[in-house]
Amino acid sequence: MNSSVRAAALLAIPACLCAAAAAGGHEMEDGWLFPVEWTISSTEGAAPRVDGSWAACGTGRLFEMPELTQHYLGLKATRDDGFVVAGWQILGADMWRERLVRLEAGWGRSLGASLAWTLRGTDGWGGASTSRQELASALRASLGDDFHLTIRSAPISLTRDAAASRQSRWLNLRGRAGAVAWAVAVDRRRDDAPTLRVAMLARCVPGLALGFLAEPDTGTLGMTTAWVRGGLVLRTSHLAHPALGITHRWMLVLRRTSG
Repeated sequence: MNSSVRAAALLAIPACLCAAAAAGGHEMEDGWLFPVEWTISSTEGAAPRVDGSWAACGTGRLFEMPELTQHYLGLKATRDDGFVVAGWQILGADMWRERLVRLEAGWGRSLGASLAWTLRGTDGWGGASTSRQELASALRASLGDDFHLTIRSAPISLTRDAAASRQSRWLNLRGRAGAVAWAVAVDRRRDDAPTLRVAMLARCVPGLALGFLAEPDTGTLGMTTAWVRGGLVLRTSHLAHPALGITHRWMLVLRRTSG
């Protein structure tokens, strides 16, 4: 890469990251407002499993930029009324890279709570590296199999002299009516107004669902798909920002199918 192209890429990355953060689309899971268990149940036409253990890998590219490639690994383990979710993500390439590790433990079914620890680190920009740890809690409530509410606290920084994330998830609502599932997410933004995201997922035939995701504040709109075959699940997300282009994400999930 010659110096002029490299300089242009370095200048483009901060603008794209700011746009992604404003749109709530910085992380791999932001391609879907539905958790893995809800995606599977909506695609199969069944109730969400409380023992929805799974392992997943994913890849993506923000705004079709090779400098903003995503790689993701995640898993969920359940036991009785408790669960643990772990996720690892790398965003970026040689010039700039962000690392994210998240561990969340929760308990309760119809009414419950969880605690999430997050480590965020960056490398690049002339060799400089930064990292910070954050802690956030959440309250969850379900009304049967067709409505779920999650309220999350603002993250607290555990790293001295490092501020917590400027934007974080605050409210999640999701429900189902027949073959159609819907979801609403509100992200809090420090020193600014919250942002809204909405999604829908409709089962076409057993094992296949199509949906959309929209971000009214940025004009971002796109399509999502879910394909379930036995213990394998494929999720895709393709979101178009009106100025910056398309963000593609793919996630392959291996789920537990036995009781």
